[in-house]
Amino acid sequence: MATPDDALIQRCRAGEEAAFEEMVAAYHRRVWSIAYQMSGDPDDADDITQEAFVRVYLSVGRFREESSFSTWLYRITMNLCTDFLRRRRRHGDTISLDLVEAEGRGEARQTPVAAGSPAGTHNPSGSPLREAEAAELRARLKEAILSLPEYYRSVVVLRDIEGLSYREIASVLGCPEGTVMSRLFYAKRALREKLRSYVEG
Repeated sequence: MATPDDALIQRCRAGEEAAFEEMVAAYHRRVWSIAYQMSGDPDDADDITQEAFVRVYLSVGRFREESSFSTWLYRITMNLCTDFLRRRRRHGDTISLDLVEAEGRGEARQTPVAAGSPAGTHNPSGSPLREAEAAELRARLKEAILSLPEYYRSVVVLRDIEGLSYREIASVLGCPEGTVMSRLFYAKRALREKLRSYVEG
């Protein structure tokens, strides 16, 4: 069954610039969110997102439609994230915990998040103390996620933050659904351990 993306892809293949702009507008927020959750830095997320759409622009003519367009786009994004993280490790760079702590105090740059992200919730009737505590927990959770190996981090980001199904994640990551479920189980166990002292304290 044809989807709105199919028509958009055909227009992109025909060289219609407006179609590509529509594609970027439709998917930019989620691509950026994945890149941000994986890299932990908004500027790096900007770079990864830009490169992802450049690659889509250059290769959309070779998209074989064996999966949905969104799955293909997220696969490109995750591959770029993996390459970025490997380069960062090779150069000995790490994400600054000052940035994570600044987010906990509400001082960091405002960043868009996916609709399913716990960081996207806001209760206007909540007390300042509760909001401060929630912000601190989000910062600690982000720090814990960033400390995970990337093969665990990726399933947490795609499942619990972006809301993809196991099948979609398996297609994005190129692994069996059982592997996705196993990685998610161990990732959540690791996160519980990392957050135990904060939650219980």
